[in-house]
Amino acid sequence: MDEQTEELQLEGMHCAGCADELEQAVTRLHGVTEAKVNFSASTLRVRYRPSIVDRTRLVEHIERIGYTTRHAHEEASAPPSLWRRREALFTGISGALLALGLASAVFGLDPTLVIVWGRTLSLSTALYLAAVLFGAYHFARRGLQALKTFSLGINFLMTLAIVGAVVIGEYLEAASLAFLFALAELLEEFSVERARRSLRELMKLAPTEARVRRNGQELMLPIDQIELGETLIVKPGERIALDGVVLSGSSSVNQAPITGESVPVEKQLGDAVFAGTINHEGYLEIKVTKRSQDTTLAKIIHLVEEAEAQRAPSEKFVDRFAKYYTPAVVLVAMLVATVPSLVFGAPFATWFSRALALLVIGCPCALLISTPVSIISAITSAARHGVLIKGGIYLEELGQIKAIVFDKTGTLTTGELTVTDVIAFDGSSAEEVLRIAAALERKSQHPIAQAITRYYEQSAPGRALPEVQEFVSLTGQGVQARLDGKLYRVGKLQLFPGASQSEAVRLESHAKTVIGVGTPE
Repeated sequence: MDEQTEELQLEGMHCAGCADELEQAVTRLHGVTEAKVNFSASTLRVRYRPSIVDRTRLVEHIERIGYTTRHAHEEASAPPSLWRRREALFTGISGALLALGLASAVFGLDPTLVIVWGRTLSLSTALYLAAVLFGAYHFARRGLQALKTFSLGINFLMTLAIVGAVVIGEYLEAASLAFLFALAELLEEFSVERARRSLRELMKLAPTEARVRRNGQELMLPIDQIELGETLIVKPGERIALDGVVLSGSSSVNQAPITGESVPVEKQLGDAVFAGTINHEGYLEIKVTKRSQDTTLAKIIHLVEEAEAQRAPSEKFVDRFAKYYTPAVVLVAMLVATVPSLVFGAPFATWFSRALALLVIGCPCALLISTPVSIISAITSAARHGVLIKGGIYLEELGQIKAIVFDKTGTLTTGELTVTDVIAFDGSSAEEVLRIAAALERKSQHPIAQAITRYYEQSAPGRALPEVQEFVSLTGQGVQARLDGKLYRVGKLQLFPGASQSEAVRLESHAKTVIGVGTPE
């Protein structure tokens, strides 16, 4: 029987437990053969039979559970800030109502509003009940939907505990549970959203379209329509869209997005290039060797998704704990409510009330809140000090490490090129060599050129550079121009066949890049 696969982007997924519950709920839908949630990317991949269940019904089923969906390949507008979403608004309102209820009770401003079924509804009680409605709105919907699929998770237990607290008249307890659990979910979503934001930025490195020569014409095509062996045309300043091999042309390519190395790499005929890297000053024609889903950048994104999906051991423990704890608490509460009255003839109302009290007491709210709050606090604190921790599992592993290996560029160093030495030969002064080099390099966008120009401005503030004539970019080698009537070159030492190599060898032994300045002769 024919099957169809859909990949949907989800909004409103706070935790890995929610992902598990959604997987089970979708898998149980008649006509669905497989459902897999990628929690780190917040996507759902579904394989189903269109003859039994169509896409519209599938989406409606998911949205009834409490998630917003769109097709994963649709261009999405920038997601609103987490703190401007309805979940955050409702949590804030719940907290405010809880605080007002406490204040009215503490300061004696608690008049009776109405008496319903023998119960007095005071101002504080009304505020607590309103706090429950706003605080529990989102997770209660998911808990009730999970009940339909017999997935008695933490959302269901929290909902049951809040209902029990209301039934036995513990309105403050119910409001506190609703607000604190909603806050815990919000904090966890904040942590997850930070990780997803970094993933979205990584995905933006590769262009969505590329210029291709097809049937003698240059066409701009989506990268998923470009076939292996086709020719990409990449002009100066453009990003390379797909992995490939240089067919013609030469240029320097900034591979920092892939390798982290700040110095551009010279590319010429036969050299490999990567998607997401930046072509500097040359024109390149590239033979495509990998499709968009198989590029080096795509593999990096996939590895990041897998890394971010790994939860801290404490988070895994909470999930395993909830899997067995929730059904156990519900079962014990049912036994407390029924056994004494059925076996010993005790009053049912008394033991039913005690069973509800057991649900309230048995709710592991403190445990659920402590894990996401601790992890988000640590990750946020590290980020403020310039350290990005991808997830809780890596945070906990820090306590076990005995040695650290650092990436040098951009971590121990700034990743910016700077001039360290200016050495003059043949009777020239260092100041004159720097002036000539800066005058020529001012017209180039190469990172080395920018470093030379910046060093000149720092060394000779206020001194204007002379204008050059007949400027030519020697792609992959350097630049050439006429200054004060003489022809000069700035670039690789290969441009100066008679230049002494001994000093260059010494400098290169200290991991420095050597640039020559002089005349062609």
